[in-house]
Amino acid sequence: MAEGLRRVAGKWAIYYRAPNGRQVQETVGTSKREALRLRKQRLEEIERGVWVHPRRRRLARSLTLERFGEDEWLPKRAARRVKVRSIRDDRSRLRHHVYPVIGHVDLQALHVEDLRRLMEVLRTKPSKQTGAPLAEKTQFNVMEVVRKMLSDAERHFGEAGIDWRSPWYLLDPDNRPQNDSPEREAFTRPEAEALISDDRIGFDRRVLYAGPLFTGMRFGEWAGLRWGDIDASAPELARIRLVRQVAQDRLKESRRGRRKVRLIPVHPELAKLLEEWRRVGWPALYARFPSDGDYIVPSSHDARSPRKQATTWRQFKIDCRRVGVRPLTFHCTRNTFLTLATEDSPELEHVIKTITHSAKGASSDRYIANRWRAQCQAVAAFDLRRDRRASVSMLTVSLTSNGGGSDALVLQGESSAGGGTRTRMCEARAILNRLRMPIPPPRLGRVPAL
Repeated sequence: MAEGLRRVAGKWAIYYRAPNGRQVQETVGTSKREALRLRKQRLEEIERGVWVHPRRRRLARSLTLERFGEDEWLPKRAARRVKVRSIRDDRSRLRHHVYPVIGHVDLQALHVEDLRRLMEVLRTKPSKQTGAPLAEKTQFNVMEVVRKMLSDAERHFGEAGIDWRSPWYLLDPDNRPQNDSPEREAFTRPEAEALISDDRIGFDRRVLYAGPLFTGMRFGEWAGLRWGDIDASAPELARIRLVRQVAQDRLKESRRGRRKVRLIPVHPELAKLLEEWRRVGWPALYARFPSDGDYIVPSSHDARSPRKQATTWRQFKIDCRRVGVRPLTFHCTRNTFLTLATEDSPELEHVIKTITHSAKGASSDRYIANRWRAQCQAVAAFDLRRDRRASVSMLTVSLTSNGGGSDALVLQGESSAGGGTRTRMCEARAILNRLRMPIPPPRLGRVPAL
């Protein structure tokens, strides 16, 4: 009998030494010629360094699409430190849209017709929220998950020594769902001015909305901003050093070498609003004066925590309807800045884009020596003003007794809108000693003192 070959229960079995020195046995069948050919192939694989254990081959052959996704693909994506939110979204799309249609199909037997059947189901599937067919963007996102998974499956089978090609590449590109996102809307200039001026919107929320409208910052970037991130000594205009943001209601710091610090000019009108907020509104709401480490617009309940995204977006829609503004999304404030600033300075459109987006690393970016001056010029030309009736420049902060045995922080001043005295009281029993400090001097240089 040939070396490395024997008969077991009427079938031929081959055995050989694996690279780790252990003996491996594989059952082939009733053909001796096939057994000899397979043993010779395994020895060549060991010599070339591409040998795969038979157990891994069997597991690869018995994988369905659902089993591969749950047991192999998603855990490996987590091991590669893919964002938790991305993995959660991928799992949701697979379980709600893909597995019910083709999850039972053996992965190696997956055919291009299975993918076409999945696309047809997605086109006619109703949305659980609206009852209308799924949006083109949703279909595209689902098929993108399938594409990535099949691409990794091709690599997975290759590591197991199995020649398998993804059927994705056999699909007609014109028939796949397209990533055609609708153009994002922008507020008109009167609408934007109403969001930062109307007294029916709380002072803290007017500041919260003014940041993205004057700078084009995202919600997470503005919500994670602290007072110490504003540099009033910068030339031309004060500037914001963007080094952190709030994502998933958690603060994320930028890592050196991973993300560049973005410098954003502060519009004079925004600087004036922030100074009023720092010296009057912030102390009235949180019963103490802010420090450099405090958030500019913290949570309305706790000055140590950032604003919540979901709460802000819900309140933003309510405020829009309250002042007669179209209830667009909060992200539309960013597009509003780009749109209106470009209208005011069309010749500086390319400079305005560098305010809202980090540098892409283009070679031309390295030769723009006067970028900061051009950015300040574009921001200064941006014509967005608050209604004078919303000014609180005449307000002062003082301590007084409310008659009930406890002290209170009182906000008083003249209002040109009503002609009377506006008073706001905030209970401050436990931290009276901290409140007995003088009102801090202005920080944002080129802003009139209150």
